Amino acid sequence: MAGDYAQAQQVCREYCMKGLCVTIHPCEYIYKGGQETGFVVGLRRYPKFPTDAHYIHEQAESLGNMLKDRLCQDSYMLVTPEITTWVTDRDI
Repeated sequence: MAGDYAQAQQVCREYCMKGLCVTIHPCEYIYKGGQETGFVVGLRRYPKFPTDAHYIHEQAESLGNMLKDRLCQDSYMLVTPEITTWVTDRDI
């Protein structure tokens, strides 16, 4: 997702207080006609907080939507080993 890295870290800290483990890394998105600075968040099945893959996917969507709203973005990508989903508020 594009947006401020430090702000994204704070949103992740807040979200993870309920018992979740994430990683966050700065990232440059380069695409036809542009470039944006942002970050990548990864969710982990951390043994301290045991869960299944379905729960992880639900948390990824929930955290993604929270980040999208808090960082004033209108879209993000949710990437799993099987599929990439573009989540957007845009009228397309």
